[in-house]
Amino acid sequence: MLGIVEGGIIGTKFADSEGEAEMSSSIDISDYYNIVSIDDHVIHDELKGFWSDQIIDEIGPEFLKLWEDAVKSFNGRPFITLTDWSDCSVMTDKAKEYLAKAMTIFKQHNGRNVVEVVPKTTTRLSIEAAARNAGAPTFRTVVTSLSEALDLVKKLKDELP
Repeated sequence: MLGIVEGGIIGTKFADSEGEAEMSSSIDISDYYNIVSIDDHVIHDELKGFWSDQIIDEIGPEFLKLWEDAVKSFNGRPFITLTDWSDCSVMTDKAKEYLAKAMTIFKQHNGRNVVEVVPKTTTRLSIEAAARNAGAPTFRTVVTSLSEALDLVKKLKDELP
């Protein structure tokens, strides 16, 4: 049984063979996804940890809702995303599917550029696979440090209409 608990924690109850709740675990979405800021045509978010199939089953829908709400906050105005993957590991195929959905939402709502901080090669390969699945490889720029990303975002903001 899955439910949202206050404070952004998603809880799961496990049942024993007789249907009795035996134990429960809680996953705080902020351990895996966080919107750092939304301002002046830029969404700054970060993805963290290893997104296993179990994790994505529990946080996937909330991740997409948070993302879509952030994207829609621009009301169709062009925007840029700065995504920090520095603390994220390789993603499973199921997690890549959610990432591809997020990229599609980005494209549908006038997203112009994504600047991604991806210092790990294995993580970069996972993200590139998701981008190909979303038909979205052309609007992404991958850098290896947050300072490099911030400089690029500043330049890209100046180019927005």
